[in-house]
Amino acid sequence: MKDLFADLFDIQEVQGVWLLSFGGDVLYEQMVKPLHPGISKKKVWLGLFVHRLEGMKILELIYETKRIFIQKMAEGYLFVLCGKAAPMAMIRLQCGLLASEINHRK
Repeated sequence: MKDLFADLFDIQEVQGVWLLSFGGDVLYEQMVKPLHPGISKKKVWLGLFVHRLEGMKILELIYETKRIFIQKMAEGYLFVLCGKAAPMAMIRLQCGLLASEINHRK
């Protein structure tokens, strides 16, 4: 599955990707650099957030120095962590292509 997300990591300032099931389980995770050392892979803090995303198709959260782009996929929700200056149009386009590819693999 790593090769499926390779083009997304070629985009400037993309720092990480999570694919979470609709139940909040991690289906895929890849980070350029590890998150804070105290965060364990077993403690999925995003899983709590997933339960409130019902009906959402695309969501972009903007913080002081980071962005989180979220898109609904056939398998669950794709989270893309990126820098504030990341080219969001390219990220949206690549996530749309990924959604299509994941749907065809089913």
